Amino acid sequence: MRDGRLIGANTFCRLAGRTFRDVTTAMFQLNPKRRFVSLLVGLSLISALQAESFRWDRSGGSLSLRNGDATVWALKIQKGDCKPCIHPLNTVDGFELSDYRPADHIWHTALWFCFKLINNRNYWEENRETLLSDGRTKVIDYQITTREDFSALIRMTLSYHLPDQADLLTEKRQIHVSSPNEDGSYSMDWRHSFKAKEKVVLGRTPRIGEPNGVAHGGYAGMSLRLNKQTLKWKFLDSEGRQDSHGKRARWMSFSGHTTQGDASVSIFDHPSNPRFPNYWFVFPSMPYFSPAFLFENSMVLDAGEDLDLIYRIKVHSRLPGIENIEKEFRDFSSDYPKTAARSTEGANRRIDLVELGKTIATNYACVECHSITKEPELGKQGSGWFGLIGKKTSEKNVIQQGEEARVRVDEAYIRRSILEPTAQMAIREHEPQKGTPFLPIMPPYPMLKPLEIDGVIAYMKTLNEAPNRGPLTVWRQNEIQAVDTRDPHEIVVEDQPLVYRVAMKDVSTRAISVGLPGGYNYIFDPCTFSVRKAWKGGFINLAKERTGRGSGFNDINRIKHESVLSEECLAPLGLSGPIDLSYKDYLNDRDWQLKRFQEDLKNPKPFLEQAPDGDYQFLGYLRLKNQPPVFQFRIDGVEYDQQLVFESDEVFHYHFKTRGATAPIRFQVLEDRVESVQSSHGVLKDGLLEISARDAGNFSVSVRLRRKAPKHPSGPAMLTRLAIASSPGTPDGNGGDAMAAIDENIETYWDETNDLKEYSLELSLPFEKRMNTLILMGWQHQNFAPRDFQVLVDGQVVKTVQDAQYKNNLLTVRFDPVEGKVIQLKITGYYGRSPAIRELKVFLQ
Repeated sequence: MRDGRLIGANTFCRLAGRTFRDVTTAMFQLNPKRRFVSLLVGLSLISALQAESFRWDRSGGSLSLRNGDATVWALKIQKGDCKPCIHPLNTVDGFELSDYRPADHIWHTALWFCFKLINNRNYWEENRETLLSDGRTKVIDYQITTREDFSALIRMTLSYHLPDQADLLTEKRQIHVSSPNEDGSYSMDWRHSFKAKEKVVLGRTPRIGEPNGVAHGGYAGMSLRLNKQTLKWKFLDSEGRQDSHGKRARWMSFSGHTTQGDASVSIFDHPSNPRFPNYWFVFPSMPYFSPAFLFENSMVLDAGEDLDLIYRIKVHSRLPGIENIEKEFRDFSSDYPKTAARSTEGANRRIDLVELGKTIATNYACVECHSITKEPELGKQGSGWFGLIGKKTSEKNVIQQGEEARVRVDEAYIRRSILEPTAQMAIREHEPQKGTPFLPIMPPYPMLKPLEIDGVIAYMKTLNEAPNRGPLTVWRQNEIQAVDTRDPHEIVVEDQPLVYRVAMKDVSTRAISVGLPGGYNYIFDPCTFSVRKAWKGGFINLAKERTGRGSGFNDINRIKHESVLSEECLAPLGLSGPIDLSYKDYLNDRDWQLKRFQEDLKNPKPFLEQAPDGDYQFLGYLRLKNQPPVFQFRIDGVEYDQQLVFESDEVFHYHFKTRGATAPIRFQVLEDRVESVQSSHGVLKDGLLEISARDAGNFSVSVRLRRKAPKHPSGPAMLTRLAIASSPGTPDGNGGDAMAAIDENIETYWDETNDLKEYSLELSLPFEKRMNTLILMGWQHQNFAPRDFQVLVDGQVVKTVQDAQYKNNLLTVRFDPVEGKVIQLKITGYYGRSPAIRELKVFLQ
């Protein structure tokens, strides 16, 4: 039932002196026949009362949707000079979200679309007396269609021009407003179709680093100015960040408490929009936010060219949670399947491939590793681009399938180098390392569209001396492509194993991630010749590596990953003990790297002499069709082949083949992480597995993981899945914001500035829930974890904990059952220097 019916039903039941729950409970206690009749009668009464809840109001020459005495939303529009807008934008129960013409910026008109500069003339700011801009936005015509289900379709035609001059740009705009949903939410889809009447430059205030740049530069387009009542609300973007200004994201949500409970408003950037995912302009102190498609640079439209933009605004009368917002984004993306996916300058228009390629080379930091000048620069990690490909092809020495070969450098070679960068490893042509191959550190870029790769090639061809230089401008009609609604950085395993060498946290720089069909994944680390981590669910997400110049180590898939199954539990040993090649493969941990770097500066021993005692060498891996990869390495003259196969969440099998063993080979078993280990050969004693030389040629080791604590109740009782977490402090070190404490990912954690007297973590539920148990996981066992704290529900202390004692880094706190919406931890004592929390669960047991 929609909200209108629910409100009507509750009204009817109150008039009868009963609650809606009383009536429905009594109804379902009847026998089936009488229950069916009663249900029909009940639904008829509820339906009859719907009109008393929602109604259309056209007074004042515009349109608004009313819910009783409260306004849900209202359209402000008139023919002539006008920037149409939605105000107020409210929740269904009337809490006002938007701010209209505030004193600080009177040209901010709640929810609206506006260009900043067209051909360097201002269409944004307005004269405070006339309320007119230098450039004019004019409504030529509009039509409004309302429906009985309280949805609406608004169509309008607009023009953009200077006073008394011809149109520079025209627009067809549609706003489709959904009817209120059962959960008290509704949405508005804005579709803009622009056509340039002559060449126009869509611009914005320059940003820092540009001529006359200012800190507040970059805004233009779809915008929402919020009511001051929302100043304490929190922003959250699709990448899980709260500090999202100037960062790319697929959507942005703004949520918090209201006088009626909780609410949120989100803006979704459609995948077909140019430059998707766009940078966001966020100004929390107003508050204001916008998917600023011109944030990075201006956009040029030639005469007759089109520009299409699509956005969704979603209003919730509760806190929806990140998974629901993600689902909304996927639904929104698929609602417009025929919309073309555009490259950086939009579809159905000509683009300059050279300029496109130059932009991609800059955005993906290609020029950081590849020299584009005639003389190769020192410190580059990839082959130089200058003179590599031009009007004529050339030849180059590479390592291919372990052998040196000479290949033709043509467009096919460049394309393969982008998609499969380790297939043909280029050999250095300049001193001091001439004749040696470049390191295989370049990641593949499967997210680049064919047109974008063509752009990179066109740009590379311009990096030549005049006789061989390619054309400086190459015009190409942009192709129309199907919309991909997935996160472009999410690596999805389908029917074949995937092997990726990317930067993952807490493993070496050369670690290799493996994704297997069926949802099992692991990381093999050539620094230790061992499996360092295994998990179930989604594979990996490379957003941090592929966004701008990189923003940190990559994640295991944050939306779909279910659980980390195991850390390292079986490791091969050399004659001198565990394998440790970290002297040349730093661990992906900033604090560890800094400490190690400082130690290396003090180490008088030359780098090449720092190798540990023993003959240790990673030999690569084999890709076998429809099978997990086989990793190869050498320890003290013995060559190993290792393959990992998963039986279940708790059992997996190592299959080994070795060559050259003349003495027993050994493995370390980390017994605190496993329940049992069985080997087809050998003896396990005191954590040491020893296989005789005679049996070492072919053997298997089966590991059963130590059973974890029973999973906490799921579904409605798992209250943290419904919550929004917040805290007043600032994330510290590698810690995340408050949402990291309830994201069901033990790899992330909430942590704030060290050594404070008090810390606070607050969870807000969309409605009152009954609870009596809290389970908390610290950063490490009684190290950087809460020790002394109070648990408050709706401001009332329900439990005081002193000198908390964890078991395997888990703490269970029980209290008398209580109903509430806000759970708060007030922490006054902690182990370590701050009370970090990897996971916090609240439920009714």
